[in-house]
Amino acid sequence: MTTWTTFETLDEIVKDRENSDSEYERNIDSTFWVDRLGNLQYHENQFDRQSRFEVTRTPKPDGSLVWSVIDLIGEEDRPQFTTGSMETIVGFIAGRVLYGA
Repeated sequence: MTTWTTFETLDEIVKDRENSDSEYERNIDSTFWVDRLGNLQYHENQFDRQSRFEVTRTPKPDGSLVWSVIDLIGEEDRPQFTTGSMETIVGFIAGRVLYGA
C-alpha cells in the first residue's frame, strides 16, 4: 500500500537526482504510477490495465514543489486531476484507492 512514507522517499530520491553531478540522473523522469491496490509502479502497466494514477512532481522557480495526479480510470462525475501539495495528492489517492471515492 502506498503510504505517506513512500511519497517522502520518492521526494528524497527525486531531490537527490536533481542535485546530482550527473546530467543523466538530473534528467530522469520522476513520474510514477499507483495501481488499484495502492502499489507503486515506475512504469505504467499496459498489459492488465491496473495502473490507476499517474503522479508527477514539478519544482517551481521559487524552490517550492507542485505535485499533480491524474486518475487514469476515473469516472466522469468525479474530478480526474488535481494538483497541490504532497499531502493533497496522498489524500486524493487514498480516497480513491481505499474508499472508492
